[in-house]
Amino acid sequence: MAETKYKAVVSMIEEETKKTFVLLDESILKDGATVDKIDKDYVFSLKHLLLPKKMYGDAQKILQKLGNIKNDWSFGDTYQGDMIFSTVMQPEMKKCIAALKKEEFCKALTSLISMFFVFRNDEGWIRDNESWSEKSFPKLFKEYSLCWKIMIGSPDGETELIYKGGLPDGYKDKLLPLLQEQQDEVMITLEDIHDCFDEDQIDMRPTLDILPLPDVPLTLNNLPGRKPQNVSTTKSKAKSQRPKPKTKKPQKPSHFWFSKDDSEAHKQKIMNSYMAQWQEDVKKWEKENEEYLKPKTKTKTKKVTEKGT
Repeated sequence: MAETKYKAVVSMIEEETKKTFVLLDESILKDGATVDKIDKDYVFSLKHLLLPKKMYGDAQKILQKLGNIKNDWSFGDTYQGDMIFSTVMQPEMKKCIAALKKEEFCKALTSLISMFFVFRNDEGWIRDNESWSEKSFPKLFKEYSLCWKIMIGSPDGETELIYKGGLPDGYKDKLLPLLQEQQDEVMITLEDIHDCFDEDQIDMRPTLDILPLPDVPLTLNNLPGRKPQNVSTTKSKAKSQRPKPKTKKPQKPSHFWFSKDDSEAHKQKIMNSYMAQWQEDVKKWEKENEEYLKPKTKTKTKKVTEKGT
């Protein structure tokens, strides 16, 4: 009975707005609500988004692609995580950035909404993959955060986040708590990956930081591949001349494999062996990369003037 009444109200809303109502709440009945309370105002009070039909359709295609990978998969979970990362998330991220650079805000939002649904429907690929140690992995989370910051700072009319006739203030205020919720959940999932990197490898730690929004709104100039304004070319040239490490710094062991019959003493012995080997490898790495590890020194330039004769 409740579902029938809910579907009738949603159908009316979609007919009036020519958009698709996407329910994000787990249940259509909340806070002890009864069937007689299900009206237009009640349905709008549920956690939801109201999206253009094409945008929602395109996002569903991405979720279908995700579902096909998971349902037809006959290999290990780790390889599946890599496939979702490389064939679903990365292509959508590239499409989003390309659209933003062309100021095609609706297309960019379509890709962001698609990725939003992937994050919401499946976080397993974040935990289990072999891409986490590559630079492209944290880059995806950084760009996803950046694009949302730019998108939320754009006019509602350009981003299709406005709704004419339902929510008077548009959907930014509706979207912000959803993004905060997603950010919190993803960051919990990423904690194990963060533990695999030392403090000097902080750039390799994937982070979702959409919120809080910066005091100064980000613009299209903050996109990858665009040169920031008022940046000294001398400074960037000097930075590029800094020597790079010859090899990747050995990672601190974080996972150990034991037999179920191993005693605690034997397990500790194995862990100590791993740690000792890692310390030796770090010493060798530091010796090979002495130039890279040298502290930066600031060079002062003297002002030279010519004296007249």
